[in-house]
Amino acid sequence: MVFSGRFLIKPSLRPKMKNLVFLIPVLLLLLSPTASLSQTVKSPTPYREIQVDPMDFTERNLSEISTSIHYVKLASPANVYFEYSPKVICAAEKIFIFGSDPNGDFICAFDLSGKFLFKIQRRGKGPGDYNQISDFLIDPVKNSITVLDSDSRKIIRYDLKGSYQDEIKIEVRLNQFVMVNNSTYFGYAELPFSISDLSSSDNFYFINQYGDKINDPMIPKNPCLDNIHHGFVISNGISTWFGSGYRDTLFQLDNSGKITGGYYLNFGAKQVYFLKKLKSLINRNERSELTNSFVGYSSIGSVLPLNDKVYIYYYIRVSSNDIKHHNIFLDLNSHTIVQSTGKLINDFDGIPLNGVPSGYTNNNELVYFVHMDELVETSKENKTQEFEKIYQKIKPATDSDNPVLAFVKLK
Repeated sequence: MVFSGRFLIKPSLRPKMKNLVFLIPVLLLLLSPTASLSQTVKSPTPYREIQVDPMDFTERNLSEISTSIHYVKLASPANVYFEYSPKVICAAEKIFIFGSDPNGDFICAFDLSGKFLFKIQRRGKGPGDYNQISDFLIDPVKNSITVLDSDSRKIIRYDLKGSYQDEIKIEVRLNQFVMVNNSTYFGYAELPFSISDLSSSDNFYFINQYGDKINDPMIPKNPCLDNIHHGFVISNGISTWFGSGYRDTLFQLDNSGKITGGYYLNFGAKQVYFLKKLKSLINRNERSELTNSFVGYSSIGSVLPLNDKVYIYYYIRVSSNDIKHHNIFLDLNSHTIVQSTGKLINDFDGIPLNGVPSGYTNNNELVYFVHMDELVETSKENKTQEFEKIYQKIKPATDSDNPVLAFVKLK
């Protein structure tokens, strides 16, 4: 759910304010809860502090964290475009994917073999229509595809064949949402970003089945989360997680909406490293590098709840064209990091995967998109038997051929 403009990843901030952007990386570093190494963050019970090495950028093999991988080529209709890291939901024996084209946002449905089933695309102002899709979920109780339209402040439900059911107006302009029980939504409301917003905060709200807000802005009383920015909510139907990408925090909710625990990812010396980097750039008068790249910006980019673990994708921008990756697996039983890896290399067959998973399955799998352009380039050099076997099955027939999903089975 990277938190992409509307979902899960934000490798760059929203607007570009040329006269103020030079100050933003420094302000973010100074305001971060780990900006001072002499000041240890004390997380009150039940929040746990997890130490992560911020400078471990070692590229590791996919086989270190997984046992197998299989691919599904999507037989999508012509001219269908999927965002760089779209949200993917596997439920009700189907694959649902968010997409966009010149006619607006849509939800595409496929069966598990990749056969195209239907497409929901109803941009407009009438019943069942939306201005844009901000988020979506599958409601297993009502058997519906539930779409959030932030601009119109409404939640729309369609059945699992794509037909319109009903909709409700909501009191709060949510950007992401999940269901915490059969009749209550929990969502994240994002404020427009500006310098002045650094002293204010985005927030989280509960919405009832009629669209009414049923709580005041909810910020957990925790020194790691004095304000939010780049928040997220995610649920696998069993557990619900929310938090702040900017503040390196995540919290767990039960079905009653009670916070049952939380984690603060302490990346230790990352601010010291980047303050030195910023100072070096300033000394060399490389203002363009600072202006265009938000050097030093780091954040949780994606959170996916698995069976007994939580997958966390974390990124750190070290230059305008260099983003370092962390793939973190947090064990919920031992409250420790099981694996903390840098960029993952597909050593099973060499097929290039998107750096950030787009979804997960209840079979303990992460779902990645295959980079079709990189796939073609890789085919010019990789002539191994393993690569050729998969490539012949999924290779693009044209430059705009249908995308491919990779399902990575975790250990």
